Amino acid sequence: MPALRITGLVAASTRIRSRLRAGLGPDDVTPLKREVDALVRRVDALCASRGVAPGDLPGPSRMAYRFLRELEVERHVAPGAGGTSSPVRIGNAVRVGHTIAGRLWHHLPSLVPEAPAWARLERELRTNAAAIEQICARQGATPSALERPSRRVYCWLAYLGTASQLVVHVEALRRARAALRAAPPDPRRPVLVHLVNTDALWRTRPSRAAVVLTVNEGFVHADDAVWRAVVRCALAGRQGADARRVHDFAESDAFGAVLFDLEALAPTVAAARGRVHSLDESFARVNAAYFAGRMPKPALVWSAAPTARTFGRYQRSRDTVLLSSSLDDPRVPTSVVDLVLYHELLHKHLAPTVTNGGRRVAHGRSFRAAERRFAAFDEATRLLGQIAAEWRRAAR
Repeated sequence: MPALRITGLVAASTRIRSRLRAGLGPDDVTPLKREVDALVRRVDALCASRGVAPGDLPGPSRMAYRFLRELEVERHVAPGAGGTSSPVRIGNAVRVGHTIAGRLWHHLPSLVPEAPAWARLERELRTNAAAIEQICARQGATPSALERPSRRVYCWLAYLGTASQLVVHVEALRRARAALRAAPPDPRRPVLVHLVNTDALWRTRPSRAAVVLTVNEGFVHADDAVWRAVVRCALAGRQGADARRVHDFAESDAFGAVLFDLEALAPTVAAARGRVHSLDESFARVNAAYFAGRMPKPALVWSAAPTARTFGRYQRSRDTVLLSSSLDDPRVPTSVVDLVLYHELLHKHLAPTVTNGGRRVAHGRSFRAAERRFAAFDEATRLLGQIAAEWRRAAR
């Protein structure tokens, strides 16, 4: 019997993790508890109808279910909720994001890396991201302290601020435009696609002049068939096969890896203790064993998005290590968590090497030699490969 797949469960779990990272207000607790309880009941009912236990679900769904079942929503009320502390607010950040997203769509036919407009766009992305960083710095904070809408915009600006990622983004918009041509909407109201960092998979905002279709940046690697399904679902209503295609992609590692990379640019301050593994304890072990206890401790954060290929990121500018929540599982031994954390701490400890051609290499010969000093390197690497393979199989 094929494994039971529960459409939308992993995406819902990721979205709820993101809300928890941002911190809840007292009024958020009851509605979120109802949502979580409904999701758990749905999984229980589907499993019962198929004669399987939730523990028999594929890895991503099994982990999402366990997270939701054991979630104590009250513990995630932000310390400042109802009190004096508050996130950093930037009044026009969201407007800036909308403006740039609209410009990307409007100028799409002429956007090529060699054009002057491309260079101006890159400068605008970087300038706005730097301006947000400066505002935060003046308040003694980092972008991680931004209120959620502003933080999403900042991460998106910083994410697109590299030429390679901007190329991928523009190509995705071209696939979106082709999908619109394949399913033409009302010509009296053109559709504008904004591919941005948002909690939703997509949203539509109709007006007299146009329909703005806001799509999650996670779809940046989606192929033509997925984009056609997104367009049909968003503009013509959810349909069985299209909805399944869209939600299957939203639970894929390609989608989750984008969310992970966005989150890594400004992870919210969160407890390093996960549901199973403690990053504080892992750091203490790794620091004592491989850095003689002298490694200054960075911020340690579990991601909201589980992934199957990218398990860690080190953000040097924020001195933050982000580990994938897919490792916070009872089936993952501490040696695997320690290896991934050790790998990211090596990025903090060792500067990238520079080749004769001026290319910066993060995983050079000296880095790989240092990495292999991890006591259980071969076994932990083998287990990490098995974990990745299980997640990729479950996401197919």
